[in-house]
Amino acid sequence: MFVGHYILQLVMVELWRYATEHDPPTRSLSSVLGIVERGLYTVALVVGGPQWIGVWLAIKVIARWQRSEREGVSATRAIDNIWLIGTGLSVLFGFLGACLALWGLPVLALP
Repeated sequence: MFVGHYILQLVMVELWRYATEHDPPTRSLSSVLGIVERGLYTVALVVGGPQWIGVWLAIKVIARWQRSEREGVSATRAIDNIWLIGTGLSVLFGFLGACLALWGLPVLALP
């Protein structure tokens, strides 16, 4: 817990620094989010909790919905399509990562 706290603190401070220096922030933060997403999807599938993918996607939709309301609908159609393609590909790569992880893990017999 403590190691995770310090690592996250370093990462979050760096992300906030980056976001405040670049107005608006560039796509680099989207790359970081994509890496985190694929990790979440992979872990959810490996541990047998695919419903967590749905929870994460719901959070993304809520965040995107609020952003679309602030920016207006005119320019968001192409952005939404790009967002959906990226999300779909992230789920696909998370699935492939889970397949690779499960292929290399021993099968545990659960009671």
